[in-house]
Amino acid sequence: MSTRVLDEYGELVRQLIEVEKMTHLQVSGYLMNTHNIQRGATERSVRTYCQENNIRKGGPLVREEDLNVAVGGAVEQVGPSFGRKMMTGYLASQGMHMSEVRVGQALRETHVPYHQARQSGARNLNPIPYYAEYFGHKLHMDQNNIPLKPTLHI
Repeated sequence: MSTRVLDEYGELVRQLIEVEKMTHLQVSGYLMNTHNIQRGATERSVRTYCQENNIRKGGPLVREEDLNVAVGGAVEQVGPSFGRKMMTGYLASQGMHMSEVRVGQALRETHVPYHQARQSGARNLNPIPYYAEYFGHKLHMDQNNIPLKPTLHI
Protein backbone atom coordinates (compact mmCIF):
# COMPACT_ATOMS: atom_id res chain seq x y z
CA MET A 1 0.00 0.00 0.00
CA SER A 2 2.82 2.40 0.80
CA THR A 3 4.46 1.84 -2.56
CA ARG A 4 1.35 3.18 -4.28
CA VAL A 5 2.02 6.57 -2.73
CA LEU A 6 5.66 6.42 -3.81
CA ASP A 7 4.69 5.39 -7.37
CA GLU A 8 3.49 8.95 -7.91
CA TYR A 9 6.91 10.29 -6.87
CA GLY A 10 9.01 7.58 -8.56
CA GLU A 11 11.13 9.86 -10.71
CA LEU A 12 11.69 12.22 -7.79
CA VAL A 13 12.84 9.33 -5.57
CA ARG A 14 15.17 8.10 -8.33
CA GLN A 15 16.58 11.61 -8.78
CA LEU A 16 17.14 12.11 -5.04
CA ILE A 17 18.92 8.79 -4.55
CA GLU A 18 20.89 8.35 -7.78
CA VAL A 19 21.81 11.99 -8.50
CA GLU A 20 21.62 13.78 -5.16
CA LYS A 21 23.02 10.70 -3.31
CA MET A 22 20.51 11.01 -0.46
CA THR A 23 19.92 8.20 2.02
CA HIS A 24 16.53 6.53 2.45
CA LEU A 25 16.00 8.46 5.67
CA GLN A 26 16.78 11.78 3.96
CA VAL A 27 14.42 10.98 1.07
CA SER A 28 11.70 10.07 3.53
CA GLY A 29 12.15 13.34 5.41
CA TYR A 30 12.22 15.31 2.16
CA LEU A 31 8.97 13.75 0.94
CA MET A 32 7.22 14.23 4.29
CA ASN A 33 8.31 17.86 4.70
CA THR A 34 8.31 19.18 1.15
CA HIS A 35 5.39 17.26 -0.38
CA ASN A 36 3.43 16.88 2.86
CA ILE A 37 3.02 13.10 2.61
CA GLN A 38 1.68 11.82 5.93
CA ARG A 39 1.55 8.08 5.23
CA GLY A 40 3.56 5.77 3.02
CA ALA A 41 6.85 7.66 2.90
CA THR A 42 8.69 6.18 5.85
CA GLU A 43 12.33 5.17 5.59
CA ARG A 44 11.34 1.53 5.33
CA SER A 45 8.80 2.27 2.58
CA VAL A 46 11.40 4.18 0.60
CA ARG A 47 13.91 1.33 1.01
CA THR A 48 11.34 -1.25 -0.14
CA TYR A 49 10.34 0.91 -3.11
CA CYS A 50 13.98 1.30 -4.12
CA GLN A 51 14.61 -2.44 -3.92
CA GLU A 52 11.53 -3.22 -6.02
CA ASN A 53 12.50 -0.65 -8.69
CA ASN A 54 16.29 -1.23 -8.73
CA ILE A 55 17.14 2.25 -7.48
CA ARG A 56 20.61 2.56 -5.92
CA LYS A 57 23.08 5.34 -5.19
CA GLY A 58 25.59 3.88 -7.62
CA GLY A 59 22.98 3.43 -10.33
CA PRO A 60 21.24 0.21 -11.32
CA LEU A 61 22.96 -3.14 -10.79
CA VAL A 62 25.14 -4.42 -13.61
CA ARG A 63 23.95 -7.80 -14.90
CA GLU A 64 26.39 -10.73 -14.95
CA GLU A 65 26.42 -10.88 -18.76
CA ASP A 66 27.26 -7.17 -18.99
CA LEU A 67 29.92 -7.58 -16.33
CA ASN A 68 31.57 -10.46 -18.21
CA VAL A 69 31.56 -8.45 -21.44
CA ALA A 70 33.06 -5.42 -19.68
CA VAL A 71 35.77 -7.50 -17.99
CA GLY A 72 36.58 -9.25 -21.28
CA GLY A 73 36.95 -5.93 -23.06
CA ALA A 74 39.05 -4.53 -20.24
CA VAL A 75 41.39 -7.54 -20.31
CA GLU A 76 41.87 -7.00 -24.05
CA GLN A 77 42.72 -3.33 -23.42
CA VAL A 78 44.99 -3.56 -20.35
CA GLY A 79 46.36 -7.08 -20.60
CA PRO A 80 46.19 -10.16 -18.39
CA SER A 81 48.14 -8.85 -15.42
CA PHE A 82 45.29 -6.92 -13.74
CA GLY A 83 43.79 -8.77 -10.77
CA ARG A 84 40.46 -8.08 -9.11
CA LYS A 85 41.55 -4.92 -7.28
CA MET A 86 43.18 -3.25 -10.28
CA MET A 87 40.37 -4.37 -12.59
CA THR A 88 37.74 -3.01 -10.17
CA GLY A 89 39.48 0.37 -10.17
CA TYR A 90 39.84 0.35 -13.94
CA LEU A 91 36.16 -0.45 -14.45
CA ALA A 92 35.17 2.23 -11.92
CA SER A 93 37.19 4.75 -13.92
CA GLN A 94 35.16 3.67 -16.95
CA GLY A 95 31.90 4.30 -15.06
CA MET A 96 31.02 0.72 -14.06
CA HIS A 97 30.94 0.44 -10.27
CA MET A 98 30.73 -3.05 -8.79
CA SER A 99 32.26 -5.05 -5.95
CA GLU A 100 35.68 -6.67 -6.06
CA VAL A 101 34.08 -10.06 -5.41
CA ARG A 102 31.96 -9.86 -8.58
CA VAL A 103 34.91 -8.65 -10.66
CA GLY A 104 37.06 -11.47 -9.27
CA GLN A 105 34.41 -14.04 -10.19
CA ALA A 106 34.13 -12.61 -13.69
CA LEU A 107 37.92 -12.71 -14.13
CA ARG A 108 38.00 -16.29 -12.88
CA GLU A 109 35.23 -17.40 -15.25
CA THR A 110 36.06 -15.51 -18.44
CA HIS A 111 39.86 -15.79 -18.65
CA VAL A 112 40.88 -19.06 -17.00
CA PRO A 113 44.54 -19.25 -18.14
CA TYR A 114 45.22 -15.68 -17.02
CA HIS A 115 43.58 -16.39 -13.68
CA GLN A 116 45.71 -19.49 -13.15
CA ALA A 117 48.89 -17.54 -13.99
CA ARG A 118 47.99 -14.82 -11.49
CA GLN A 119 47.05 -17.42 -8.90
CA SER A 120 50.36 -19.27 -9.17
CA GLY A 121 52.14 -16.01 -8.36
CA ALA A 122 55.20 -16.72 -10.50
CA ARG A 123 55.78 -13.04 -11.13
CA ASN A 124 55.37 -12.14 -7.45
CA LEU A 125 58.17 -14.33 -6.09
CA ASN A 126 61.50 -12.79 -5.10
CA PRO A 127 64.32 -14.77 -6.78
CA ILE A 128 66.82 -13.88 -3.99
CA PRO A 129 65.43 -14.60 -0.53
CA TYR A 130 66.34 -12.36 2.39
CA TYR A 131 69.44 -13.56 4.23
CA ALA A 132 71.22 -12.01 7.22
CA GLU A 133 74.42 -13.56 8.58
CA TYR A 134 73.94 -12.16 12.07
CA PHE A 135 71.68 -9.84 14.06
CA GLY A 136 72.02 -6.28 12.75
CA HIS A 137 73.66 -7.34 9.47
CA LYS A 138 71.26 -5.25 7.36
CA LEU A 139 71.29 -2.30 9.79
CA HIS A 140 71.67 1.09 8.10
CA MET A 141 72.85 4.18 9.93
CA ASP A 142 71.78 7.51 8.48
CA GLN A 143 74.46 10.16 9.06
CA ASN A 144 72.38 13.18 8.08
CA ASN A 145 71.56 14.07 11.67
CA ILE A 146 75.12 14.14 13.04
CA PRO A 147 76.19 17.71 13.98
CA LEU A 148 79.22 19.06 12.11
CA LYS A 149 80.85 20.52 15.22
CA PRO A 150 80.68 18.74 18.54
CA THR A 151 78.67 20.79 21.02
CA LEU A 152 78.39 20.59 24.76
CA HIS A 153 74.94 21.13 26.28
CA ILE A 154 74.82 22.14 29.95
